[in-house]
This record gives sequence, C-alpha cells and structure tokens, in this order.
Amino acid sequence: FFFFPFNFSLQLMESTFLVVKTDGEAQQKAIDHVYEKLKVLEDGMKTYLGEGNAIISGVENNFGILDIVFCALYGAYKAHEEVIGLKFIVPEKFPVLFSWLMAIAEVEAVKIATPPHEKTVGILQLFRLSALKSSSATE
Repeated sequence: FFFFPFNFSLQLMESTFLVVKTDGEAQQKAIDHVYEKLKVLEDGMKTYLGEGNAIISGVENNFGILDIVFCALYGAYKAHEEVIGLKFIVPEKFPVLFSWLMAIAEVEAVKIATPPHEKTVGILQLFRLSALKSSSATE
C-alpha cells in the first residue's frame, strides 16, 4: 500500500478512542480530528488505487497490517453508530474507505474473529460509560 506512517496510525487511534471516551466539545474536537485523518487516508488510497477504483479487491489474499489496524478501529462501525450515534466511515464522504471496510468484513478470518454485535455493543457501552464516569470524577 501507499506510505502510511506509524505515527499517523497512532494519532488516528488516539482520536478515535477520544470520540468514544468523551462527549460535548471534547468529543466534537476528536471527531473533527478523526475526519481530518480519514480524509488524508481516503486521498492516499485514491492516489494509490486511481480515482476510478473505489472497490478494494484482493484483500483476502493480501491482508496486511494496515488492513488489521483499519479493521480494529472501524470494523465495529454498526456498534459505534448504536453506542455513540456516529458514523466514522460515512460512505458518501469516504467511498474508498467504506469499500475497503466492506471488503475486509468479507474476509473469512475476520468473520470468524469478529465477536457478535451484541457483545461488541456491550463492551463499547461499558468502555464509554467507564471513561465518562472517570472524566466526570476528575472535573
């Protein structure tokens, strides 16, 4: 794939976690940062794949670290929507990233390793509730 610096992925992870762990103004700031990073990633993918190629093919046979990181962060997109009411990978805004995420979701190993939706929602709710309680206790 195109050059994807490790520091960039850390920033994307940190911002994504902040969206889940915060609310109000802090959450909006984190959302804006995530969307900025996703725009960079979307543009990089478009450059790498060519403007007309929005469908990622061959993911199953060429699964790499970038696929794993992306899947770990955004594979539970339905749970994110349910728990925080937010779509990270908006198909209209990030068509290449959305196509990529859908291709990753079809990889047999990902299907096997993905926990049930209800379990993911429960874990995400617990994580968010704990983080919000923790932050309100320190204010």
